[in-house]
Amino acid sequence: MKKGAHRKFWGSVPYLAAAALSLMLLPSGPVNAGSCAIDSTCIFELTNSNVTELNGNIDIRVTINNTGASTVLSLQYISSNTADPLGLDKFGYNNAALVSSISGNVSDWTPFNTAGATYDGFGTFLSLQNSGPAETGGISGALNFTLNGLVTSFPENSNGAEFVTHIRYSGSCSGFVSDRAVWSRTPIVAAAAVLQVLQGILSRSRLHCFSSVQGCSVSSDGPGGNST
Repeated sequence: MKKGAHRKFWGSVPYLAAAALSLMLLPSGPVNAGSCAIDSTCIFELTNSNVTELNGNIDIRVTINNTGASTVLSLQYISSNTADPLGLDKFGYNNAALVSSISGNVSDWTPFNTAGATYDGFGTFLSLQNSGPAETGGISGALNFTLNGLVTSFPENSNGAEFVTHIRYSGSCSGFVSDRAVWSRTPIVAAAAVLQVLQGILSRSRLHCFSSVQGCSVSSDGPGGNST
């Protein structure tokens, strides 16, 4: 290498870093738009959570079964780094198709089909299914939501998610989990989202306690607030 070449290289690092950052923040469009053709079965993994301990350390699977007369959405806990899951008691998906029946449940999920529901930090979903705290389904066996027809598309909402659920653990601990796509927005919108999250942390943070080993961590409600 010629004398002074290394200085030219290191001098260009800030510009290279800025260029890389700008590429990262460019809108990338739908990252994981949910689609499943007729006569197909498709799988989506929910691994993003609004709870520090769970984020990236949990897997809840949504299976779209379009091989019959109607679409069946199966919701099944797969794994997490936290012991003693109790049940999945909320489910949202971004399509207006109605649920005609639910199986695999213990608690009563009626009335079905609450529209326009917002889940904590993951935006608004066109359909919401809501159970009570007694629900233990979705852990050892799947919760199955039969829709009133064949649905081949579950588009991303404004937060980049197609599906979301709520899981409860022993000790009154819980969290929302989604397939939300991260940083798929323009720089301006991304900056606004960051500011909104920071405001949530300051204004309405809460404790999620998982075990005496893990202790407690503060987790923001995030943009969108809680569903009821």
